[in-house]
Amino acid sequence: MMTIKGSISSLVVPLCLLFLSLPLLSQTALSAPSTTVNPLQMHQLMTQRKTPLHLGRWKRSARVERKDEFDPTANFRDRILYSTRNLIVSNTTTPASEVNALLAIKRSIWTDPTRILANWTLENNFSVCSTWKGVICNTMGQVAQLHLEGMGLNGTIAPQIGNLVHLIYLNCSGNSLRGPIPELEGCQELATLDLSVNSLNGSLSPKLFALPKLELLVLSNNSFSGPLPEVAENGCRSMTEIWVELANLSGTLPSSLSRCRNLTALWLSSNSFSGKIPSQLGLLKKLEQLSLWNNSLEGQIPPSLGMLSQLQILWLDDNNLTGSIPSSLGMLNQLQELTLQKNNLTGTIPSSLGNCSSLGYLDLCTNQLSGEIPSELGNMPQLWYLSLSLNGLTGDFPLPLCNVSSLQFLSMYSNMLNFNASALSCLSECANLEYLALQDNKIYGSIQQLDFTKWASLKYFNVAGNKLIGRIPPSFGSVNSTLTVADFGRNKFTGGFSGEVDGNNLSELFFLAFGHNQLEGVIPSWFGNLKTLQVLDLSSNKLTGGIPSSFRNLDQFRLPPKPLNANTQNTTYYSTWYPNLEFGTSYMDLSSNALDGELPLELTELVTLKYLNLSNNNLHGRLWPTIQNLNALEFLDISKNNLSGPLPSTLPAALSRFNISLNNLSGTIPSGNQYATFPETSYLPGNPGLCGIVIHRPCVDAESENSEYTDSPCISNYISLPGFEIGAAAGFFMAMLTFITWAPARLFMLRAEKQQGPPRYGLYTPKF
Repeated sequence: MMTIKGSISSLVVPLCLLFLSLPLLSQTALSAPSTTVNPLQMHQLMTQRKTPLHLGRWKRSARVERKDEFDPTANFRDRILYSTRNLIVSNTTTPASEVNALLAIKRSIWTDPTRILANWTLENNFSVCSTWKGVICNTMGQVAQLHLEGMGLNGTIAPQIGNLVHLIYLNCSGNSLRGPIPELEGCQELATLDLSVNSLNGSLSPKLFALPKLELLVLSNNSFSGPLPEVAENGCRSMTEIWVELANLSGTLPSSLSRCRNLTALWLSSNSFSGKIPSQLGLLKKLEQLSLWNNSLEGQIPPSLGMLSQLQILWLDDNNLTGSIPSSLGMLNQLQELTLQKNNLTGTIPSSLGNCSSLGYLDLCTNQLSGEIPSELGNMPQLWYLSLSLNGLTGDFPLPLCNVSSLQFLSMYSNMLNFNASALSCLSECANLEYLALQDNKIYGSIQQLDFTKWASLKYFNVAGNKLIGRIPPSFGSVNSTLTVADFGRNKFTGGFSGEVDGNNLSELFFLAFGHNQLEGVIPSWFGNLKTLQVLDLSSNKLTGGIPSSFRNLDQFRLPPKPLNANTQNTTYYSTWYPNLEFGTSYMDLSSNALDGELPLELTELVTLKYLNLSNNNLHGRLWPTIQNLNALEFLDISKNNLSGPLPSTLPAALSRFNISLNNLSGTIPSGNQYATFPETSYLPGNPGLCGIVIHRPCVDAESENSEYTDSPCISNYISLPGFEIGAAAGFFMAMLTFITWAPARLFMLRAEKQQGPPRYGLYTPKF
């Protein structure tokens, strides 16, 4: 009786301590930062909503990128097990076979920078469960969990790990382990296996799917080879999640995966799988997440996927899929994300997708889809991301989309949409809109009715490359401070810049393009208030007047570039119209206008400017003597103006493109510095007063600068032509007079030469 009471009391104390520690553990779990993306938390991560400027890749990078740091206590369940292991098993002894297996694991590790295995010694073999770090035992003293994640271990996984027959949890992720995965047939109790983010190689054994209690298999970020193994008839009975992304697997997807009837998550993206998507995957009735993106899969999307009634995530993008989008996908009422971009899909967008009432993220861009955009897409109340760009879509704008108040990201660029821009006015009701990309279509009419003030969160606006007319919307001058990109280029906008814009209102704007329109009037001085502006394109308009001196206030042209935030870095802002424009490059194009006046000296203060085009205007004066101050300048075109005077002695060292042709510049082209590196077409035609080796036009001194130069000496360079003519005539007549009046001269010229006589030379006879 006393023994029973003692046993009960010995259990009560640790249980009470455990109960009291739960609030502290909970607080710690909530407050401690975690650097690990735990597979058990992936579902919550996927359903978390991020800004659309991440373009949908934020979730993927979180799963597949290698992590430098891992937190072994990121999972709250693990924290409790860590904190209570001493209380539960302090008086138990681990079986010798398991101790030997752990020691073999230690011997297979070459480097242990955190010394987590330092106390795995025979001296401590009677307290394995309480002192060996990373080891958690059950109440019988048997090794139940092994936590070695994120410890920087370098080595292999010892085959003796299969002797841990009571192991239910094995996590060695985030290390530098290599070699194959050993046989784990002995680990019949194993429920969680996480070996992700290592350098493991070799092929995967089919026996992994035969472990009867294995629920979670995570092998992502490794260097395996070969295919995903077939699943035996009775295998994969307990498997709920499979994560094998970025693992270098190849071959076809086994149809036997359909035997994993309890599977809720299947992540096989970023491998080299080929062939077709097995239609048998439609038998996985519990499947919630299916990710096969970034492979080489081909063929059609199986209509059977429409039978996955629990499916929430379907990522099939970045493959070689063909055919049409199955209308059966419209039966997926739980679907939240559908990504089919970057395939070769054809046909129309099925209107049945409008039945996916939970769909929030839909990306169909970069395919060969045709036809009109179905208005049924406006029936999805949760839709916040819609990308239909880079297809062959035609027809009108689907007005029901304006009723989707949750819409944040709308991209339809590079299609053949042909509608009146007045249809876009209803988008002002989408108060949460952040990204609107409609460039490179056939949209016509005016957008003056757009009310920019309704878009409090607008970051990106692009209507370039359409057939828009009329004035720039007056409300653009009152746009909020979140706007970063505004592109009105390549249209037929007319008029000037209406109203005054407060630069403080555009505190985030760094890309502004009005190029290739028919805008008139002067460039307003308020452009100088745009402190964050890095790209300004006003080219090919009818602008007049001078270049505002306020441009000297453009901070991003004269100060080190502003660091870009995460949203900006992950967004494709520039269209194909700026193919060579590196993101963040300071760029100014005022070419092909009617600008006049002198080149403002203030432009030489823009020391971080890389691209400057002022060509085809009416600018006059001389090229700045201090142009070398623009030490970041790589492109300079001031051709087709009225510049005059000499060239500056030096050019910016970084300059690689230079054009000053069709001006009235004069003087010698310096032979040193950057001048000699540019071709003759950088200076000619035009500039008749320029000379120098670069253009093969010799220079002259002041006394003879009006003479005509040739490549070789000419007699006319040394004598006077009138004097030469008079002297020649006088000499001729004197010779004739001598010939007629002097007999010896006649005899000398007319007689036959005597062979025996002394030689005579000229008019005189030498004496010997």
